Amino acid sequence: PDFAITNGGALATIGDESPWRRPLSPDQSVTLLKTLRTHPYVSKITMETGSGYWANFHHGDDPDYAHARYSDFSDFTSTSVLKITVESANHAAMAALAAGINACSCISFSGEPWYRVSHADATKWKAAEAVIAHYGFTPDEACAFGDDLIDLELVSRVGLGVAVANGIPEIRAAAKLVTGSNDEDGVAVILENVAEGR
Repeated sequence: PDFAITNGGALATIGDESPWRRPLSPDQSVTLLKTLRTHPYVSKITMETGSGYWANFHHGDDPDYAHARYSDFSDFTSTSVLKITVESANHAAMAALAAGINACSCISFSGEPWYRVSHADATKWKAAEAVIAHYGFTPDEACAFGDDLIDLELVSRVGLGVAVANGIPEIRAAAKLVTGSNDEDGVAVILENVAEGR
């Protein structure tokens, strides 16, 4: 692709350039991992850096984790982390954990007991702003797609914010257009229509 926004907005790449990169600092990463490793409400942890993806569990046949390397995270002492995801049944505990670390945010995934912990500025909207500025156009000229809370600001601030039909109600309400679900290739339908000038 011409550009990519990944890691929940912690990284935007355009070719070999990274106009937007908001990792957790090494101190934040070490503090979080040390706490998460022994936290009573945390069962699984994944971590993504610019150089790899790790998980504290063996993925078996799950294709979502096939590229993960196993780690118990005891040996990460000075790593800048783009994103940490945590499986936990306790929302209040995860929010309190993130709130206790300066410039850190915690966002839940709807319908799942997973949380994304990242730098407070690591948002898809801020990453998109960097990409939009790089190409020299305005947010009103941009199109973005979303289905969950992490996409809400992005979908509501671009000219054509599109929700997929399987998105959460907040995304569907904020979007200017709702397309088919992921299973119905809703994003592809919109992109084809835009490319054909419809």
